[in-house]
Amino acid sequence: ADDRKQSGLHALAEIDSVKTRVETACSALREVGSWGRKVRDCEQLVHSGKLAMALTQLRSLKGVLDAFRMLPEYSKKEGQLQQLEEHLLATARERARRAVERNVVADLASCGEAFAAMGKPQELCVIAEAVFAEIASKAWQNQEPRGPDASASALAAAVKSVFEA
Repeated sequence: ADDRKQSGLHALAEIDSVKTRVETACSALREVGSWGRKVRDCEQLVHSGKLAMALTQLRSLKGVLDAFRMLPEYSKKEGQLQQLEEHLLATARERARRAVERNVVADLASCGEAFAAMGKPQELCVIAEAVFAEIASKAWQNQEPRGPDASASALAAAVKSVFEA
């Protein structure tokens, strides 16, 4: 009786395993049809600057990618997703740079959230430092010629012009 019970449990475990594989295959087939549309939608969201929505769509696509694991086009889809993520990151960097230059707090916040969600929370600081360094460099170059006896007032004037820029 125990052998029969054990055999029955083993058979049920095998059936459950087969059922899970069939469900995964069905899901993959459903997603194959919608993959292209979802990628285009995500690209459009990135292009229109809707970073939060694009990130949500990208996460959804990453979940869908798992359904492709057993299919031959998995590596192609994975490459598409990587390109899309790189495009999103480049767009966020460009937008963050403009936001720092123009002091647009809402855009800074949205870019910061995008960077954090992509595992790159330091990006916003790197971009801000670069913009401030460029502004400081331009301000310093616009000051009177400096020699070995450059005055503290010339330095102060350069710093003031950075903060006014």
